[in-house]
Amino acid sequence: MSDVNAVRRELRSRVHAHARANLFDYLQLIFPEVVPSGTFLDVKHTRLLAHALGRVARGETRRLLIAIPPRFGKSLLGSVALPTWLLGLDPSLKIICGSYGDELARDFAVQSRNAMLSAVYRDLFPHTRLAPDGSAIGRLVTGAGGYRFMTSVGGVVTGKGADVIVVDDPLKAKDAVHSQAARDEAFAWITGTLMSRFDRPAEGRMIVLSQRLHQDDLIARLRDEGGWELLAVPAEALQPMALDIGEAEPWCLAAGDLLFPERFDRAALAQLRADLGEANYAAQILQDPVALGGAIFRVRDIHQIAGTRLNPDKMEAVFQSWDTAISEEESAAWSVCVTIGVKGKVFGVMDVFRRRLNYPKLLTAVREQYALHRPRAVFVEKASSGIALFQQLQSEGVTWIYPINPKGSKIERAMHQAPKVEAGRIAMPEKAPWAETFLGELAAFPNGRADQVDALCQFLKVFDTGRDHVLFRELNFWRNQRGD
Repeated sequence: MSDVNAVRRELRSRVHAHARANLFDYLQLIFPEVVPSGTFLDVKHTRLLAHALGRVARGETRRLLIAIPPRFGKSLLGSVALPTWLLGLDPSLKIICGSYGDELARDFAVQSRNAMLSAVYRDLFPHTRLAPDGSAIGRLVTGAGGYRFMTSVGGVVTGKGADVIVVDDPLKAKDAVHSQAARDEAFAWITGTLMSRFDRPAEGRMIVLSQRLHQDDLIARLRDEGGWELLAVPAEALQPMALDIGEAEPWCLAAGDLLFPERFDRAALAQLRADLGEANYAAQILQDPVALGGAIFRVRDIHQIAGTRLNPDKMEAVFQSWDTAISEEESAAWSVCVTIGVKGKVFGVMDVFRRRLNYPKLLTAVREQYALHRPRAVFVEKASSGIALFQQLQSEGVTWIYPINPKGSKIERAMHQAPKVEAGRIAMPEKAPWAETFLGELAAFPNGRADQVDALCQFLKVFDTGRDHVLFRELNFWRNQRGD
């Protein structure tokens, strides 16, 4: 009997060692304590999430965005398992967890408390104990002074420092889809309030988990700010995928493969498509608001070329088109420069520069973008900041900048240029860092931001002047072909 007990102790010791070293193994062990009526499913997308979150825990990733459909288990991993695991490993850590509403945040906090009070947790982490007065749901405090602090979007976190911040479902679906004010509020709260709470800003780690809900949702805004790693987990692979699940070989999927067939098989997805409608299904389930191809621009017809850049040496000529703004406020319009190469009947989008800039910085950016790409001409709208730019550069003797006076509304201008997209005459590098944002804006137009759309359409409209324009008439498009 003693031999049997020794074997059991050895097996238990191994299981606990794995759980302390690996978030997925910890989740599997703690699952009955937090979901007593549930059944744990050992599925690959859970390993994928656990591996990505584990990299944050180890400091390998400092800013992580996870876009994933509802009911894929993200909250159990991100809001319950990860914080309690981290406190088990280091009971002095300070963790802030936020969600869109008090009730949702409370549910996650209750599960976290249940985990930390369980016998399994005590065996796993004997040095981590909740303080005698530290088991309040909103603030679980360890004897070492660490804590899991609960808040909701817009909530007060004054006086609360953080080493790790987890934001889970920052907006209700209906608010994210229909209310720009709600999107603005959530973005301002995260960037202006939460991210100021890091005790050691250079080491602070932050995770945002959400389904995609809109072209201009929180994930899109944070991604566009730069410095974030994005893990998009669709219910169905839209293209071949090789995903790192922490094993020797990646998890490889072909286009059309399902990521969670145990719960969301093809019949379930078909029902979701019918219930949600095409647009919401593309965003919330496929994590791709551009999947449907757009209301005016059919982005699936844009020719995406492998790689991160187009070769300028293969272009007959290169041009730049600016849509300018003069504010650095977070809610302001962007200043956008689209660099376009022309080869025959194809317009290659070579680069997209997109920043919020005041006028002096805008002037510098125009000069820098010109120096970077050396275009034949730079076009700028003849309005407000564009007029000032043109006059300033012209006074300096610059000959490459041309003011453009647009006619018609933004929608009218876009509709005139949409046939070029449908004809497959727009190309771009598939893996460029700006590619997803650029495609997303085209697809969402006119229901989202229009800065990149305006810059692109401005150039295409100028090009339509064709053989009579001194900048274009020697190009092969006009020399050998009639064109549109």
